[in-house]
Amino acid sequence: MDIPQQIPPAAPSSPSPSPPPSPASGPSLPKIPIDLDPRTLATLKWSAVWNGVGAAIVSVASYLSFYFIGGLAGDILRTFGGVTRNFPVGQLIGDILWGAVYGAVFGFLISKFYTQIQQWNRQYLKGWLNTFFKLLFYPSLIGSLLAFLMTSVAGFGIGFMPLIIILAGVLLKGFVYAKMMTKYVGQLYAPPA
Repeated sequence: MDIPQQIPPAAPSSPSPSPPPSPASGPSLPKIPIDLDPRTLATLKWSAVWNGVGAAIVSVASYLSFYFIGGLAGDILRTFGGVTRNFPVGQLIGDILWGAVYGAVFGFLISKFYTQIQQWNRQYLKGWLNTFFKLLFYPSLIGSLLAFLMTSVAGFGIGFMPLIIILAGVLLKGFVYAKMMTKYVGQLYAPPA
């Protein structure tokens, strides 16, 4: 039986310096500073606070909508579910905490990408979002109306009132968030258009 011979390891070669990247190698991505300057901290803080308040508004509206569910689903919930007997405080607290977390992330993104958002507004929307309030509220308004239209088919099974209550809660959340953010940090940002 032949035993294969092992090849000794190669001597380590000295590392050669890699050439610097050439400008022709392609566009580089813009660097987004991760530092927490005073504007970012203020935006992060107030966005967390007011998105948490908005999450509480939506949570209460969602709870209230159970009272207006119609059809067979409403009869079953009222008869067997006991859904409308106790207010879910634990769920409300969870919604507020997660709303604050999402608000902090959203505030950070607003602060760091505000220049790019302005450019996009000028280029594609022709400056239609020309105030800080409009920049924060109109996307929420359009998104909630589109969501309402897409879910309105469910209104034939459960009734339209629960959907309208939730839509009102989402719109109120967006309005309160945009109004308070404009009040507390709007002066830190140049007008969008």
